[in-house]
Amino acid sequence: MSEAHPIETAPTKSAAATNTRHRRNGNASVARKVRAELNLEKWPAIWQPSKSKNEKALRVFERQVASTDGSTVVSRVEVGYTHLGTLTTEDQRMYYTLIHLWEESGKPADRPVFFSDRLIARVLKKSWGTNVRDTVVKSLRKLRTIPIEWINSYYQKNEEGKTVLRERTPFTILSDLKIVEREVDGTVNRAVGYFKADDRILHNLLANYTKPLFLETILNLKGEIAQLLYVHVDLMLARKDHYERRTKDLFQDLGLQNPQYNRQYERYRALKNAVAELRGARLSTGIL
Repeated sequence: MSEAHPIETAPTKSAAATNTRHRRNGNASVARKVRAELNLEKWPAIWQPSKSKNEKALRVFERQVASTDGSTVVSRVEVGYTHLGTLTTEDQRMYYTLIHLWEESGKPADRPVFFSDRLIARVLKKSWGTNVRDTVVKSLRKLRTIPIEWINSYYQKNEEGKTVLRERTPFTILSDLKIVEREVDGTVNRAVGYFKADDRILHNLLANYTKPLFLETILNLKGEIAQLLYVHVDLMLARKDHYERRTKDLFQDLGLQNPQYNRQYERYRALKNAVAELRGARLSTGIL
C-alpha cells in the first residue's frame, strides 16, 4: 500500500488527505464498526477538545448550503452548556460507545438500553478506578442535558428514502437517562442504569442515515485534534480518494477557535502532530 502525505513538510495554506482503497482480509474483516448518526458526523465542531481552556459559552457554527430550488440557505448549529461544561471529544467517545451498546442490544426502537459503569469503561478501554466511574457518569449526564439546536441544518430520513430539512430542531443527544449508584461505607462502588437516544437520532439510526466508523481506531487515538480530524476525514473520503482543504477553513470546520489558531504556523504545528498520529490509520473505506 502506498503512503500519502496529508500535509507537506513546511507551513502551507492547505491540507490534503488521500484514501488508499484496500481489500479487507485477515483481522481487518472483523474490526468493530459502529454506524453513527449522519447529522452529528457532518458537524464535528459540536465536540470541543476536552482539554480546551475556553470559557463556558454558547458555541455557534454556520454554513451556507444550496437548497433544492437553487437558493442559498444558512445552516446553523448552536451548542449550549451546563454547569458540567459543554460537549467534548471525551463525550464524543462516549456517544460512539453508546451506539455500540445499542447495536449490541439488538437496535431497540421502543425501549432503553441498560449499562453498567464497568461495561462502558471496558468498551472505552479505560483502566478501572473511581475517577473512571466519575468520568463515565459525568459524560452520560452531559449527553442527556447539554442542548443542541439545529436551524436549517438537521435532516431526517423519511419513508421514501429522501431527507427532509427541519427548520428548527432543539434536542439533547439522549432523551432518557437513569443512573443508580450503589454506596458502601460512604463510597460509591457501582453505577448502573439505562439510556435512550433522542427519537430523531434513533429514527435516523434505524433508517440507516448513518456513517460507519471504526470504534477501536478512535479509541486508540491519543490526540484530541487527531480524533476530530480522523472522524472528519473519514466522512470526506467515504466516496472519493482525495480531500483538500485550506487549514484556516478546516479549523473552522473542526470548531478549533483558540486565538493562536489565527496564525498559520500554529495551525501547521497542531496539524503536524495530528497527522503524525493518523498516518496509516484505517478508514471505513481504506487507509489514510
